[in-house]
Amino acid sequence: MNPNSERLPKVLCVDDEPPLLRSLRWLLRREFDVAVASSGREALALLAADRFDVVLSDQRMPGMCGSEFLSLAQQVSPLTVRLLLTGYADFSAVVAALNEGDVFRYISKPWDDDKLIRCVQEAARLSRVSRLAWSDFADTVSEAGPTDTRHEVLLVQPDADFARACAEACGNKVPRQPCLLIAQDLADALTLLSQRAPVAMVLQQQGDPRGTVELVRAIRRKRRRMPVVLASDSHDIQALQQLINEGLIHRYLYLPADSGHIARTIVSAIDQHLRRGPLSRHLSLPHAAAPVQASTTPAPAAAAAALTRRPRWLANWLPPAWRERRGG
Repeated sequence: MNPNSERLPKVLCVDDEPPLLRSLRWLLRREFDVAVASSGREALALLAADRFDVVLSDQRMPGMCGSEFLSLAQQVSPLTVRLLLTGYADFSAVVAALNEGDVFRYISKPWDDDKLIRCVQEAARLSRVSRLAWSDFADTVSEAGPTDTRHEVLLVQPDADFARACAEACGNKVPRQPCLLIAQDLADALTLLSQRAPVAMVLQQQGDPRGTVELVRAIRRKRRRMPVVLASDSHDIQALQQLINEGLIHRYLYLPADSGHIARTIVSAIDQHLRRGPLSRHLSLPHAAAPVQASTTPAPAAAAAALTRRPRWLANWLPPAWRERRGG
């Protein structure tokens, strides 16, 4: 144990290969308090028993793959930042890790040591400020109470079918029925962003995925911390990895999608905006946008419950001795 471990960010590395775990422990040991787990089940027990800043999981593991584990880890420890490590390109796994596990970065094997360390450093810092932001957010909610604010969502370059599906989702299935702002191209989007204050953006990809990356970059320069949902029928995994690793998108909506799926994705983006209000006041990243006024809308019940109690299903994953020690 590192003598300075109490002051170091805590990182949990998960992989079924002992040599890889030894390599990660050796690489990260100087800057982090590192724990390891050889399976998703073991890692979930550790996350439930202790507070970790970062969890770094391999994708290909027997019994429970990395994306499935990260989805469960988000429920057990929602303020632990999640990283996915994998040596093969599986589009569906990357989408699942982003949408269900809220993965922060996607790291390819073999990794570059310096880049991996920087990625874990950034994740650890985000975890620390997120905990401060959640406290601010909870205080704001308790003091101000709920409001009836209708949020605006910017829809960029949609075709007629997708625009209609989004309108149906926002009109019937999203709480407080957010207003849709429609932009047919980048120029329209930038004009609307200079005039209005949408809380999230849904961008339908048209044409070359590489052009989409540039388009999202341009919009994020205008609103750095606005959650962006990419809606697409593309399977370009390289473009998706780039969008994730540059922190450009919040969710990936695979098309065609029904209005229920669209509604859940929009709700997730609005929730992310609400959390980022208090988060922004703790950030001091270069080029960061001005802090966003924290909304007084209460935290979603599921997110609040996840922070105050562990899911009942977790008892099935915990070792019997640990369950007895914690009273079942």
